[in-house]
Amino acid sequence: MSIASGVAIYFLIWWLVLFAVLPFGVRTQAE
Repeated sequence: MSIASGVAIYFLIWWLVLFAVLPFGVRTQAE
């Protein structure tokens, strides 16, 4: 696996986690 593909997968997982956690944080602040 090349460095480029490793970085791409790293950012992909980062964005998935970010968008999975973000709604919960917004919902908690709204209440």
